Amino acid sequence: MAPRPRNEEELQFDACVGARICRTRKALGMKGVDLARALDISQQRLSSYESGYRCPPFLLASIASKLGVGVQALIPTDKDTA
Repeated sequence: MAPRPRNEEELQFDACVGARICRTRKALGMKGVDLARALDISQQRLSSYESGYRCPPFLLASIASKLGVGVQALIPTDKDTA
């Protein structure tokens, strides 16, 4: 069975999470390749998450930990757009 297509709200949520990952990483002066290495994933995979591809929850927790923030810092609220 094929996965159902994501709706606009889900796509926007994923894009916002990715933007927050990228913004937080850059604010720390961290390169994508360094974060990817710390997570034991490819830089291309990290880039896809930062570009809005859905990040698995277990990995989101690891990303937050490596960035020194809580997962909630990467999750948008109803008031946020990015």
